[in-house]
Amino acid sequence: MSPDPTAALGPRDRERLGKVLELLAAERASVSSVVDERAWKVHVADSLTGLEVPELVAAGRVADVGAGAGFPGLALAVALPDAQIDLIESIGRKCAFMTNAAAAAAIPNATVLNTRSEDWAAAAGRAAYDVVTARAVGRLSTLAELASPLLKPNGVLIAWKGKRDEEEEAQLTNAAEPLAMTPEQILLVRSSWPAIADEADALTRHFYAHLFDIDESAARLFSGVDMTAQRKKLAQALAVVVHALDDVDCLLPPLAALAKRHTGYGVEDRHFDSVGDALLWAMTDVLGDAFTPDLRDAWAQAYAMVSSVMRRPFARDDVAVAS
Repeated sequence: MSPDPTAALGPRDRERLGKVLELLAAERASVSSVVDERAWKVHVADSLTGLEVPELVAAGRVADVGAGAGFPGLALAVALPDAQIDLIESIGRKCAFMTNAAAAAAIPNATVLNTRSEDWAAAAGRAAYDVVTARAVGRLSTLAELASPLLKPNGVLIAWKGKRDEEEEAQLTNAAEPLAMTPEQILLVRSSWPAIADEADALTRHFYAHLFDIDESAARLFSGVDMTAQRKKLAQALAVVVHALDDVDCLLPPLAALAKRHTGYGVEDRHFDSVGDALLWAMTDVLGDAFTPDLRDAWAQAYAMVSSVMRRPFARDDVAVAS
């Protein structure tokens, strides 16, 4: 990347982005605090530093969360004409400005969405984006939470921050430490969950079929059990784990209580290995090629955390396992 991230822009692209800044300076509604001679550097050049990330350059669809006055979204739409850039913003006056600016500057691949990112992620935006961008929007842990349901499996979050904040980065990393998971793995698991949740019935059917096939002793534990209800319980448990990966202190106590109950069900320590194998096998069935090696490793680590907590009572010599 050139020291000047705008160096690759042609005259027409510079003209289009100049039009956006012209409209920004003339805008009566408050959408940005920087509208003077600094605007090119602060808005355009800073936005285009994101092109240092190869995944952004290759992205087909990008969501700019908390798009504000349109940066980085509008600048990226000009620099990446083959990508669809959706600018997500909940404040109406900012959306009105961005819509007008995109039309006036002839930026056809930029679409303004007047909605909250959480609401969009619960609708057509779920698992729809290769990249999510965010500039000056909250803390990293918050950004990861907003971005994860929007991202496709293996999607990337790119956040513009004024300077590195060790405390803020620690918050993002803290969730990973007890799990032996990296922040990237946590994001992979959470971004894959919408697609998995849509196929929850198929996933749980495959899971129990594989479990009973590979472990007859585990199958006997479910004799007389209502499997329809059991499959629903499994789907709910997976959802709890996925959504609590960034709040491990909240997740561990219920896991410990669940483990204590399992000591009375006839569960043995070796069953946890069978469950892990069956779960990953079922996810392969449901996701197909989308269940990449990296995603598989991330889910394996998430299960390793869950099973490590639940196996503790079974490792004690004084635990009596009921038959």
